[in-house]
Amino acid sequence: GSPVTAATKGPAISPDETQRMRKLTIQMAPAEQSHAATPCVGGNSAGFACQSVSLLSHLSLQDLRPSGSRGNDVWGFVDLNTGREYAFMGLQNGVAVVEVTNPDAPEQVAAVSGTGTTWRDIKVYQLYDSAARRWRAYAYATADSVPDVLMVLDLSGLPNGVSRVNFSSDFRAAHNA
Repeated sequence: GSPVTAATKGPAISPDETQRMRKLTIQMAPAEQSHAATPCVGGNSAGFACQSVSLLSHLSLQDLRPSGSRGNDVWGFVDLNTGREYAFMGLQNGVAVVEVTNPDAPEQVAAVSGTGTTWRDIKVYQLYDSAARRWRAYAYATADSVPDVLMVLDLSGLPNGVSRVNFSSDFRAAHNA
């Protein structure tokens, strides 16, 4: 019979690289599940390496909506009307909004679906509305190579949720340095 050959793409992976990837996989395992507050003991806090810093909480990507297995950006925000703190998590399929005012008990308060992409970058802008005597806040989420390259989120409904602002624009690309 004829010999069997295997086609490979790219260079072969060295034993050192294989070992490094195995070690990285083990280090990433704790991130795959949510964790409550855990003290740093012996250089470990809930499976995460630590040094004099304890884990207050961790939400896994699997526990965030909209569902998706990949995250790509996080941005913090303090609501100047209430003093509450939020984290905006860019996900493969949208944006998750998590209230982190009490870091021991983070709570997802909103989810906005978006077209699947590898990157979604988020920034928040606040301005004072003197007529309403309150701060107005908007999150701007940009994404790569998708129809919804820019999502604008009105944050005035927090902590009960956010609303997507509908607008028309010829905006097609963004970059954050």
